[in-house]
Amino acid sequence: MVRVFLNDQGQLDPDDLHHLAHVLRLRAGDGLVAVRDGQAYEAKLSSNFPESPEVLLGDKRLEEEKSFYLYLLQGLGKGQKFEEILEHGTEVGVDSFFPIQMTRSIRKVQGKEEKLKTRWEKILKKAAKQSRRLNIPEVSLVKGLEEALESLPEDCQVLCCYEEEKTRRLDQVLTGKEKNLALVIGPEGGLAPEEVTLIQARGGQCISLGPRILRTETAALIASDRVHVLMEGGGHGREK
Repeated sequence: MVRVFLNDQGQLDPDDLHHLAHVLRLRAGDGLVAVRDGQAYEAKLSSNFPESPEVLLGDKRLEEEKSFYLYLLQGLGKGQKFEEILEHGTEVGVDSFFPIQMTRSIRKVQGKEEKLKTRWEKILKKAAKQSRRLNIPEVSLVKGLEEALESLPEDCQVLCCYEEEKTRRLDQVLTGKEKNLALVIGPEGGLAPEEVTLIQARGGQCISLGPRILRTETAALIASDRVHVLMEGGGHGREK
């Protein structure tokens, strides 16, 4: 069933209004799932749709989000790699994305930050609908690594996926009781030594994703998915 996110006034935004009326060709009274304030509802389009952006909410749906919040501090890669990570990271459960201009980042975005953020927010909204999320993940403006680390909650456990770490795994550092987690992924070329030192000074731990060297976009998705498997599936101590 079609899923939409309502704004603070409980209405559709103009893009969704146009999509429902002119692309999907829904009409007044048609059913859909509407999400507002992190809760999903059975809903119908109002009798004066599409002239009105109002949606009529019905019963709540029994949908639950996870009990922890996952940040992804992602080194900017070249081309459209960050956009791919936004889309697929939303599908696997990332809650907040921090695009990081790292020492070895090839892509430079100076002067384009606001325009890119608007574009990225549209990608996140579309991916959240497709994957039936109860929230739309957040994305920040491009930051430096130090600024991003300082933006995290004080109780956030920071895990750095680092190819030079050979033994410590996710299942060895997660307890399943964490409320805030952050993954740090380097760009092409990996993290610079001084960046690893900065992460460790913040209390972060380096972890291994296995013996093979992964692409930056692959590492982000594998690490995010493994976090969810361990946190939600009770798999602590059993990762191979």
